[in-house]
Amino acid sequence: MKYDGDRRSVNCSKVINVSDDLSNLSVEEQKELLIGLLHPKARRVFPLSLAQQRLWFLDQLHPGNPVYNITFGLRLQGNLFQEALESSIRQLIQRHEILRTHFEVESGHPVQVVAPDLALEIPYFDLTDVPGSDRSREANRLAMEDARLPFDLATGPLLRFKLIRVATEEHYLLCVIHHITCDGWSLGIFVRELAALYDRNSEGPSTASLIDLSIQYGDYAEWQRQSIVAGFLNRQVEYWKQKLAGAPPLLQLPADHTRPPEQTHDGANQVTPIPSEIIHDLAVLGRAHKATLFMVLLAVFKTLVHYYAESDDILVGVPVTSRPRVELEDLVGFFVNTLVLRTDLSGDPSFCELLHREREVVLDAFAHADCPFEKVVEELNPVRTLSYTPVIQVMFSAVKATKFPKFADVSVGLHMLSAPTSLFDLSMEFIEDLEDRYWLRVQYATQLFDYARIARMLDHYVTLLLAVADDPESRISELISQLEVKKGLAVPNEHVLEDRKKDYITASQPASEPHLDQKIEPHDALERILLRIWERVLSVSGIGIRDNFFDLGGHSLLAAHLVTEVEKVVECKVPVSSLFRASTVESFAEAIRGGVAWSPDPVLMEITHGLRGTPLFAIVQSGVDALGYSLLSRHLGNERPFYKLQAHASACAIVPFSIEELETIAREYIAAMRTVQPDGPYLLIGMCNGALIAEQMVLQLEAIGQEVGLLCIVDTFVLQFSEIRWLARLEAMRLHRREISRSDLATQASHYNQAIRKRLRRMLGRESKPYNPWTHSVWPGESFQPKQFRSPVILFKRPKQPYFKIRDREMGWGVRSLSGVTVFEIEIKEHHQMLREPAVANIAKDLSEIMCRIEQAYTSDKIRGADMTQELVTVGPSFVPGISRPKSLGRPTGYGKSRVP
Repeated sequence: MKYDGDRRSVNCSKVINVSDDLSNLSVEEQKELLIGLLHPKARRVFPLSLAQQRLWFLDQLHPGNPVYNITFGLRLQGNLFQEALESSIRQLIQRHEILRTHFEVESGHPVQVVAPDLALEIPYFDLTDVPGSDRSREANRLAMEDARLPFDLATGPLLRFKLIRVATEEHYLLCVIHHITCDGWSLGIFVRELAALYDRNSEGPSTASLIDLSIQYGDYAEWQRQSIVAGFLNRQVEYWKQKLAGAPPLLQLPADHTRPPEQTHDGANQVTPIPSEIIHDLAVLGRAHKATLFMVLLAVFKTLVHYYAESDDILVGVPVTSRPRVELEDLVGFFVNTLVLRTDLSGDPSFCELLHREREVVLDAFAHADCPFEKVVEELNPVRTLSYTPVIQVMFSAVKATKFPKFADVSVGLHMLSAPTSLFDLSMEFIEDLEDRYWLRVQYATQLFDYARIARMLDHYVTLLLAVADDPESRISELISQLEVKKGLAVPNEHVLEDRKKDYITASQPASEPHLDQKIEPHDALERILLRIWERVLSVSGIGIRDNFFDLGGHSLLAAHLVTEVEKVVECKVPVSSLFRASTVESFAEAIRGGVAWSPDPVLMEITHGLRGTPLFAIVQSGVDALGYSLLSRHLGNERPFYKLQAHASACAIVPFSIEELETIAREYIAAMRTVQPDGPYLLIGMCNGALIAEQMVLQLEAIGQEVGLLCIVDTFVLQFSEIRWLARLEAMRLHRREISRSDLATQASHYNQAIRKRLRRMLGRESKPYNPWTHSVWPGESFQPKQFRSPVILFKRPKQPYFKIRDREMGWGVRSLSGVTVFEIEIKEHHQMLREPAVANIAKDLSEIMCRIEQAYTSDKIRGADMTQELVTVGPSFVPGISRPKSLGRPTGYGKSRVP
């Protein structure tokens, strides 16, 4: 067997081979190459659509599974110009951003990242020397070899090609593409545009240029997210929640094998023809009842499922394209949605009556088709199991073959290649080809069903089609009786039904952990850390270690997020599937202990083991570097105990903490802190988000009657109303423009073109302004009133703050503390240098003296038996206990201003 070993590299931008002699390049090409090397293009990052989010999660759950590979071949007959074909593929990938997209995780959340260009290799195989009897077999082997090869969503690319020559003027272009970037509608766009580009590149009969795309798939994903946040789909969500309330979680079909605890998606296909006369008769029947042929076929299919499952409540999934705007019609991407069609077959209706019911079900569902299936599942929050898909396990669809244009003078035929996989228990597809012929294809899970059972099911479906076409007024029981007669049996009586039920092999339901009224506390550091991650990811407080993740509102994406956070802590790979098997903190911790030798730092960590003085607690945000406090501890000495409070969840610089999140973290930190110091006065120090957490700790401690002797803030403004709004916008624009300016001119032009379009759409009311969490957090509204506390504040700050911040020497803390703020300026320029040498030494010197004076004041107070709170009020709102008032303080050494040499 002989192959041509040609592998052509297709780079989706202008290809310049750096290894070539630069003298062969023109001046313009050399200039373009230099600009490309010095100024890499800016990344385009978008959120995932909800449909993509589901596939991304399933890939995390079953990594390396090719079940979502779409494989098709184009049979090209004629004089193929190979260079023109490769150029056309390159231009098509450049035209549709989704084709050069991969998926990363940023701050615990998946995002899609568009590569500015993409280099692909198109292997070329020449099979003309292979004997004719083996040629088609070898071409099919090459195709299936690629179909079974998984994609890496994190790195991409997510499509690949092979060009196979089987005769002098006959080729097969094989393409495998991941479903997360493409759907069935997109395949038609793909082939049509590839034909148009090939015409132009080969100077064929049609050289018209394709119309520029006004938006890309990432824009659609952002729009979908904004629609959900804005509540545009609330009405549809409520419809689906009511429609599917109380639905059975599993459609129990008779199987040949016990349902395994976890799906492998191994599958097979069977195809059978349907006589055209039957389809024509059924189409006439549908028109007579104002129903489509699809509705008739679906009603017959549900009759079949009703017979096999012995249930009147039948749920079947139907895939539909979801392109609600005209701009999306020519866009490649994953727009498919799944509608859950629930039909009541009770009462033994006639088929015509059932068809009327099905018509109403279909029309209602399509009227609410904008709501993504993933949102429906999230709202329903069904029992999660790896054994079967949630809500639906059976699918029905109908497709009609499309005739594609020629590639210049090369004729094109599309061939879908079926890989041995199955996404669901059972999927039936009705196919109409170009020659008015009709077929049924069933894709089924080989873990459950044998070939013979599926063949019999197909035969039964055709029998029902014949019976309905012959007498549509027959009742469902009469139609089913024909299936029994065909098997040589009478209509089954109760004893027969009981015997048949023994053949039903159903999935074992996972035992869900009850939500315990009595909260069980964690037993060790691992469980404490897992509990904090649980509460942070779920945004739920007061969780016990035996509370079920999914009962608390967890869903697939949150499960992936939670596992990502846990992996950062245990520093090893944790499969997402482990959360389904162990869905409580207690069981999950036990699973980790069983496979990982791990001893994480607790939330409360001792930095200095001092034996004298009141402990100092450094409040640190999760996921950030706390090295500065280690440096501070060295300068403070070894006498005073010094602890660090830091959770082990991830840090997110993009989205700010909400007040609720800060309060939750504060409660966790207080609980840990009081294990070593049950009562106050407490000494706290914080920087950045650590300072905001410390503020909430002070409020909570004082609310339960505990005293905070000191809140030390390191160069941090309060969160709310700390920025001048128009200047903050100006700064954001400046940073954004600086980032965009690093791109090439074409990318810049495209960016500003899209920005202008978005602004116009918002001005015309066609698009709402996206929700900005920073805006909500920094400017919460005029009704916001900051909570005040009694604790004094010591503020270490730089003399010069960013220009967009408010002009307040006390950085907003003056209106928060009833005891006032004492300010110490540190002569440095950058915020991150505050806890670095040499600034940290000056802070330590001042802080050490302040803490000593506070302790002396509290000791004297105990001796006098006086009320410390009254003393604070008497002394005035501008200093800490034991330190003279700022009016008489002046600038003694070590106070007021610390200078860095």
